[in-house]
Amino acid sequence: MNKKIMILEPNTTAGELLVSTAKKLNFEVVGVTTVDVYETYSQELRSNLSKVMLTQFTDLYKARKDIVAFASENNVQGVVSGFEFFSDLAVEVATDLGLPTNNIEFSKVYRDKYLMAKLFAKVNIPSAKTIRITDDVDLYELDYPLIAKPSKNAGSCFVKKVNTPAELQEIACIISKNDKEFPHGFQLKSDLLVQEILDGPEFSVEVISFNGMVHVLCITDKITTHGDFFAEVGHILPSCVDKIAEDKISQVAVKAVTALGITNGVAHVEVILTSTGPKIVEVGARLPGDYIPNILLDATGINEAELYLKIALGMPVNLERKWSKYSGVRFIRNQHSGKIKKFDVADNIEVTKYVDVGDYVEQSPDNVSRLGHYSTTKDCYRSVTHDLKKALANTEVVYEKNCPD
Repeated sequence: MNKKIMILEPNTTAGELLVSTAKKLNFEVVGVTTVDVYETYSQELRSNLSKVMLTQFTDLYKARKDIVAFASENNVQGVVSGFEFFSDLAVEVATDLGLPTNNIEFSKVYRDKYLMAKLFAKVNIPSAKTIRITDDVDLYELDYPLIAKPSKNAGSCFVKKVNTPAELQEIACIISKNDKEFPHGFQLKSDLLVQEILDGPEFSVEVISFNGMVHVLCITDKITTHGDFFAEVGHILPSCVDKIAEDKISQVAVKAVTALGITNGVAHVEVILTSTGPKIVEVGARLPGDYIPNILLDATGINEAELYLKIALGMPVNLERKWSKYSGVRFIRNQHSGKIKKFDVADNIEVTKYVDVGDYVEQSPDNVSRLGHYSTTKDCYRSVTHDLKKALANTEVVYEKNCPD
């Protein structure tokens, strides 16, 4: 009998990789989503799911009970999250079913940046100093500039540098008006947080944990925007950081994952290497997004999605790298709002378009504002950076005349 794995929302970049990997392993895949989101599924994704449970996430307590009942009736043997917003729910459902997963004691911390910051401070893990803005906090006594962000959103949405109390109040209003998860539509109930600005290069650490043993798969160099808003525009791995810094980054990432009770799963740890050492920004108890698992597979032969699936099913895993290359991804960012008149991309490099000529696009200062991406794998780190920069330089996007170009 084939293994049966449940994926909470497979309609994401990570979710699609989980589905395609599961099919190659001859696992049966049970998807969980809503009616509205299921209508947007491609025919290929639908055909790769052996069963689909349609639920509503507006009442997460009821959704959890319904998912557990459905999983029991269908003999599900493992539960994973294909979507960042369900990393806590996956742990709760798996725990209810008695299946391998992380420590449920920490599940609510995974989706709350304030609780995570408090935990790291309590156990002395170096991380960005974080303050929750309440009525008791005097905005004029804060040490500006600071990073403002919602406690429960994702994708760099509404993350902004603020220089004054007025700017903080402005972003607070924006966060309050947009405090809803997309595309399933449930309220996030976010707090407004401010964090110290950490200076230094940014990295992510791709981690797995199996029966409490934590392993670093790779360190990734992050390419981000600068200025008042923060978005990720590319990733290259393995990192070119020196061995001493690599060890320090790995050590703090392992400590963070251990403190969060991530004992059977994957983690995406965001780190900034400051002048005083690496500091944690946040940890996602999930597969990384932005096609990082894809370039990890291209660079090393390690399929992180396969590891995640097998760990959830209680199966042994192999962490050995099959080869040693470098791989990267750079995103084609949308600079304006409007209808696309022309969208020319570079030749001789792998490219994926998310939109095309005739499509109307909205500009936003977060990870959502993208038109497509380039990716490449080479034997040399410099060749990866060179090819990606060249591809972006040879990309041309023109908007209709009533829009700036």
